[in-house]
Amino acid sequence: MKQEIYKNMYQQICMTEEQKNSIWRRIQAEKTSLANTVRFRAKLPARAAVCAGVLLVSGMTVLAAGEFSVMDRLAEAMGFFTENTQELTEEQKNVFARYGMALGNEIAMTHGTLKLDAALYDGAYLFIPFRYVFHEDAEGYAELKAGTDIRKTSLWHDGTVAGFHEDLVYMDNERLGYRMRQDAKAVTESLTKFRHEITEDGVLSGSVLLSTNGDRLFTEGDVIEVVRHARNTKKEEQTGEEIKEEIKVLTEFTLEKPVAQSAVALDAADRSALGELGLDIENMTISPLSLQYDGSGTHKDITHTYMEVVLKDGSVVDDMGAGYETAHSAAEQETTAFHARRFFTAPILPEEIEGVRVWNDSAEELWIDVKWN
Repeated sequence: MKQEIYKNMYQQICMTEEQKNSIWRRIQAEKTSLANTVRFRAKLPARAAVCAGVLLVSGMTVLAAGEFSVMDRLAEAMGFFTENTQELTEEQKNVFARYGMALGNEIAMTHGTLKLDAALYDGAYLFIPFRYVFHEDAEGYAELKAGTDIRKTSLWHDGTVAGFHEDLVYMDNERLGYRMRQDAKAVTESLTKFRHEITEDGVLSGSVLLSTNGDRLFTEGDVIEVVRHARNTKKEEQTGEEIKEEIKVLTEFTLEKPVAQSAVALDAADRSALGELGLDIENMTISPLSLQYDGSGTHKDITHTYMEVVLKDGSVVDDMGAGYETAHSAAEQETTAFHARRFFTAPILPEEIEGVRVWNDSAEELWIDVKWN
């Protein structure tokens, strides 16, 4: 690892009040493998010392959030979320180390506390690993031992999940959501996934993936809010009057350094060939996390044209499928604007990208070279 990686990780440390009294540190000699990493707990002499900062020693990785490194937490969480079972290379993990951001946000909920651990984002996507820590006095807590499948506990009834799962979507019967303070309409979708196995006593882990509408991308300095949407349905039923939804901010955090992105240059030949496929691509952007492109075309051409990123070794980058946002519901032959994005199952390295392959159901195909700027 280069010292720049250590420096970036150090600058991204964020701790809660509870965590300011102690911090975990991991010592890693530059020539020592990850398997030989030594970890120990270090107690700081005073809270003020934590607030002021921690010295970064060459060859030393400082662990964030008390019990884990941001790199390890993001790697583990994304592997489960995208169902990627392949071992990541050190270079891929360095993407997490360099751009990952430690969080310490906590939200008190009905059955436990929702803890946001970290964040990683590019323009189109924001990935947030979390833990749900059950209250010790919650009914059935004694069953929640590490390694236990929650579906085999009393908290799982008739194939449905008890209140804890609803906590991730609802709080006191009111909807839980995510938004950008600068543009509340920018966040258009959230996908939440959690493990069935208890990761440690009384704790479930999972992640949420947020995406934007394409017109407004995630950028450094954006404030992400976790909010509660509430309606006075009882009053609405009694009076017949539509009650305006109230929104309460439960917690928030500010986005720091995004994953590096690069615009894919499309020359006249590329644009002409895409036009033959019925697409007018205005912009195409690639990052270690995703491929993003937008433009216009007929509804049929948009939904029946496919893109994939190909590496220099000839392998195709796995992704979670294309997510589309269209300007309006379009008839098959009607031209409509669209935003499309593909989230990769694991980080890719810019220097390993060869190009983008495009094809459609009619077996028409074209190749776009990618040169990282």
